[in-house]
Amino acid sequence: MFRSRFLGVGAALLLILAAFIIPFTLLDDVRSWTGAFLFWILFALTAVLLNAWIASKWRDPR
Repeated sequence: MFRSRFLGVGAALLLILAAFIIPFTLLDDVRSWTGAFLFWILFALTAVLLNAWIASKWRDPR
């Protein structure tokens, strides 16, 4: 239980860091809007799937 919780929180933190780092470093020289659009689509899909995975592990302690 602790390991999956730690893994989920760690993945969420990495995703948040990626939202700040990738657009200003790796996508800085991309002049086309499609590069950023693709990144944000993949980011949103990953965030939704990660939240669904975290929520599926959530159990009532009773």
